[in-house]
Amino acid sequence: MKYDVAISFAGEQRTEARAIANCITNAGLNVFFDEYEDATLWGMDLYEHLSDVYQNQARYCIILVSKAYADKVWTNHERRNAQARALREKQSYILPVRFDNTDLPGLAPTIAYLNFSQYEAEGICNAFLRKVGHAGTTRQTSQIYSCDNSPFASIKVPGTNTWLFVPVVNSRWSIQEVSLSVEPDEPTDGTTLDGLQINSDVYAGYGNNVALCRITDRTHITQAGRSQWDLKLKVEKTDFIPSFEINFGNTSSDELAEKRARRILLNENPSEETRDINKMLIENYTAGDGTPISIKKSIFPDLFQQYGNDPKRFLGITWVCAVMLLKLSGAVAEVLHLKFSLKGNSLEIDFSGKRKKEYVNRPAYEIRVNGVCDLRLS
Repeated sequence: MKYDVAISFAGEQRTEARAIANCITNAGLNVFFDEYEDATLWGMDLYEHLSDVYQNQARYCIILVSKAYADKVWTNHERRNAQARALREKQSYILPVRFDNTDLPGLAPTIAYLNFSQYEAEGICNAFLRKVGHAGTTRQTSQIYSCDNSPFASIKVPGTNTWLFVPVVNSRWSIQEVSLSVEPDEPTDGTTLDGLQINSDVYAGYGNNVALCRITDRTHITQAGRSQWDLKLKVEKTDFIPSFEINFGNTSSDELAEKRARRILLNENPSEETRDINKMLIENYTAGDGTPISIKKSIFPDLFQQYGNDPKRFLGITWVCAVMLLKLSGAVAEVLHLKFSLKGNSLEIDFSGKRKKEYVNRPAYEIRVNGVCDLRLS
């Protein structure tokens, strides 16, 4: 193929198409974008040439779906040729990006899409790079990205590696019940959401809230090609600090929890193999003995490896993941403040949280963590 991807769009979305094309090109891939081809296209029979491009010359076709796109003659010509190619392919060829809820003739409503308002140009670019297995190296930039909340909910199935990070459309969180309306973030998210069983347990997190919940209802809604899942959850547990914690030597259980929080956030003193019985015991309590999750190291460098090409997405996922880990490991009972600032490979962290109050006449132990987590994998 001459091109890794061809971009089909209406003039109303030219600015967005240009940003996507430039981002993909900067990653070293070949993009068919009309502004790149002005000399080549000059004097050509565009009807024939564009038919060949969208049917035969690109590995994928990104279509920017909008009302303007559906109304124009040339974009429909490109679409029909892309669909003719798609009919011959055994794998996905058309990659739709929605700007509104316009239906395109011949584009099945069940085809997974990305929403531009959620991803923006950089997110679309990075999703495409992941699609073709071209993650490359995370861009080094002097720009600082900050995050003190997250648009994502986190859903983890106990006893498995199934862990979802999905954008939230609507939420309602009370002491007894949780309602979450979510959209898929990855192509496989829909299948995983459909696989959640009624009356099964999940750990759910959104904002500063984390709970063990039982699924009471799950509804999959599709409208104008857009999928959404409405989850109804019954709260079963919100306190994950063990009822009985052990002080080890001169180190109190609160100080062990603070070490756990610093391991989660800063990757300080990750777990190491040892045969020393005393070191094994203190590691057991530091990791979170008797809690749903044992903390051996920070997960942040791995998340950066996976999502670092999209800083905003990385920060949103990492933020909600941090809240989940801090609570499920029993490090804190309450997250008071959590702010991330990302610059290059460094994540600056400002955190404060409270442990469970043990004595009526004594305030709850407060953990504060300020520092930088090196996101490079060792």
